[in-house]
Amino acid sequence: MTSTQETLSQARQCHEEGRFHAAADLLLEAYRNNPADPAVARELGFLLHSVGDLSGAARFLHRAFQGDPSDSETVAEYVLVLHSQGRGEEASHLLVSSLEQGLIPEELAKRLAAA
Repeated sequence: MTSTQETLSQARQCHEEGRFHAAADLLLEAYRNNPADPAVARELGFLLHSVGDLSGAARFLHRAFQGDPSDSETVAEYVLVLHSQGRGEEASHLLVSSLEQGLIPEELAKRLAAA
């Protein structure tokens, strides 16, 4: 049986190679096995955002945010998705909420600068 971290690593590799369906299959299986894992939901959100599915990306990033509201990767990606959807006010509220829950501003700034 493959660990979640191994599955996430394999999915990232597939994604980097442009094998989006293979990455999605791995991530969806991991999500079915552990829907409460914010790392799996985050990776699904990343993948969906990269292929232009903003509504799907927002759903999974919201789940990831609920599981770990101070994760800079999740917050940065979620803010970008919300902004792309024209939901700037919601993105602002998300930022405030994540900062209140312990997000380190410098980590967020690095993630957003890299986007």
